[in-house]
Amino acid sequence: MSTTYSQTLTATGGLGSYTWSLLSGSLPTGLTLSSNGVISGTPTVAATYNFTVQVMDGSSPTRQTATKSLSITVNFAYTVAFSVQPSTTSNGAQITPSVKVVVKDAKGNTVMQAVCKATLAVNPGNAVLSGTTVATTGNNGVAIFASQSINMPGVGYQMLITITSPAGGGSVLSVPFNIGK
Repeated sequence: MSTTYSQTLTATGGLGSYTWSLLSGSLPTGLTLSSNGVISGTPTVAATYNFTVQVMDGSSPTRQTATKSLSITVNFAYTVAFSVQPSTTSNGAQITPSVKVVVKDAKGNTVMQAVCKATLAVNPGNAVLSGTTVATTGNNGVAIFASQSINMPGVGYQMLITITSPAGGGSVLSVPFNIGK
């Protein structure tokens, strides 16, 4: 992600100029297919995208067509993983040990100065997450979310950690945990 993409599709055997179109499926968010067969843009959502393109030649009176199924996989430039998951505790009590995540680049190297944000993705108690909700990775690529607590009991909370800087960062969802009374 955050990297410009450009690929020109080619066809052979037809007459005249070729016209390309998307027949089914979808291109990655941020990419477009031009009628001259160029897929380009900057993808913004990491996933695998399956789609089918169609090409028509310029022959007359009957134009020849061909289709091809294609796939593009968009990866995050940076990934985040829990090294310490949130644990079950009581409402208002500190989550111990502190939640920790590690940020790595596409080559598997840890990343310093990555900014990570913690939110409650699954919030059965309609609670507020307090304490450190934004943390920056240190020299070892680890961000520590200290003194976190949740103010309402509930079963099956899940914390979402998202890399907000640098651009192109991923997110990770914790295992479910509970907050007791």
